[in-house]
Amino acid sequence: MVAAYAPKDRAARIEAVNGMLPDHIGRFFEAVPVSPPENLLSKEGQAFMQMLPAVGREDIHAAQDGWPMRPHECEAHQSTRPTIRAIVDAAKGTRIVVINEAHDRPRHRDLIRQVAVALRPLGYSHFAAETFSDSVSSIEQSSYPLMEHGHYSNEPVFGALMRDLTANGYKLVPYEHRSNSSNVELDAHARASRREEGQADNGRAD
Repeated sequence: MVAAYAPKDRAARIEAVNGMLPDHIGRFFEAVPVSPPENLLSKEGQAFMQMLPAVGREDIHAAQDGWPMRPHECEAHQSTRPTIRAIVDAAKGTRIVVINEAHDRPRHRDLIRQVAVALRPLGYSHFAAETFSDSVSSIEQSSYPLMEHGHYSNEPVFGALMRDLTANGYKLVPYEHRSNSSNVELDAHARASRREEGQADNGRAD
């Protein structure tokens, strides 16, 4: 359990694993606190919920009553085509497909992976994600993602997404907006607006 593997002292953690795990794996699991934050909608609470699936604890994620973003059934659509085929057919003749995802739902990333691979024969060649760091551009075909390539590259399903895309010849593109010191004076809404505008500008430039 995550709770059993979270000694607060780094030296105690290293002694506990007795050198069996690489240090970055220990740091990965340490990022999940022993107990859920009191407010799951706080910055710490959202980070907690996003990290749980990454360490294989979707059971703990599902048990949190205070998390409002629950999966629900979508309204039935009229098409009898499979979902991936319907998206690919709709994308014919287009240059960009935008898919939203919940950071705490790895299954969304697996859908994105399937869609992206299916779109490749149509000529789609670039995949942009706000999580990517600038270093992601150095990934070459058939290589593997590193934790330094983006915050969510440490989540196994997102890692599989990145591997499949590079294996299929996609170029991974970062477009995250890098805030500066002037953002400190802005409220949360203004900071979010500036980030969205910055990401749109970066995406347009790429």
